[in-house]
Amino acid sequence: MSAKRFTGHLPKVAWLTPHTELRGVFVGGCVERGVGSKFRALAHAHTGGAHRGFICFRSDKWLHVKAVWLHELAHVVTRSPHSPRWRQFLLQIGGTLDPVYDNGRCVLRSYHPRARVPTIQLAQEVSHG
Repeated sequence: MSAKRFTGHLPKVAWLTPHTELRGVFVGGCVERGVGSKFRALAHAHTGGAHRGFICFRSDKWLHVKAVWLHELAHVVTRSPHSPRWRQFLLQIGGTLDPVYDNGRCVLRSYHPRARVPTIQLAQEVSHG
């Protein structure tokens, strides 16, 4: 028999990283689409709209991983994607840009800025008339 999994709105007392900008935590799907809704990442943050300030966890299996909380909280507070501003705030609150593993599984990839490969403009064919 498997253990009952938690889903729905997580009570504030159970939040691993409370913050004034964090309005709610939803577990087992997305707060916009409800319990059972699917998304690719382990968690995501709502940075705008009716659910701004919410963090959604795909499953309660990831609620103990503080690095995931801090990663998503940085999105909530900065209202930014993986930008320099987001990186700076994440580091300020004790997060990391390094990959994070939980029981051998990579739960967060590296978020260090990557060097951009320069694009080369190919010469356009010149027509001789």
